[in-house]
Amino acid sequence: MVNKGTETLIEKVELIAKYYYKGFGATMDGILDNIDAYTIFDCKEVYSERAYRLLNQISHFYKRIPFADINDPEFYPLFVVNKILPQFKKGIEDYFDKPTERGKNTIRQQGESIVEVGRLYDDSLHSILKEIRVDLKYKDFRVRIIDDKNQEWNF
Repeated sequence: MVNKGTETLIEKVELIAKYYYKGFGATMDGILDNIDAYTIFDCKEVYSERAYRLLNQISHFYKRIPFADINDPEFYPLFVVNKILPQFKKGIEDYFDKPTERGKNTIRQQGESIVEVGRLYDDSLHSILKEIRVDLKYKDFRVRIIDDKNQEWNF
């Protein structure tokens, strides 16, 4: 006998996994660390290029998400991050153009907010996995996620 509720949850978690950016927090931390290094060290171009490269990885990932096709509450964090990213990028551009302590603080606050919203998405993934695994038939269920370095993970 197939538990339709569990099957529906599996479909949902597989979709969540499809748009799960494994390495998202580390990438955001890398952006913020390079902005800090830009302030401290002389080779500013190196740090600004690294920050932009990491930001572009995230932006590219978000451009692939079909926002018109996903509308469940579990996906709302993706919408929030997608809305904040252009402001975050503009803040970084402004900061590299004219570094100020206020600009750096704003970027850090936005970056930390983006990471916290990302954690909500992570919480949704793990919550649904936990719910699926309550069904003894699926106690060892895993969902596959490909990270930003193309490595496979099973959650």
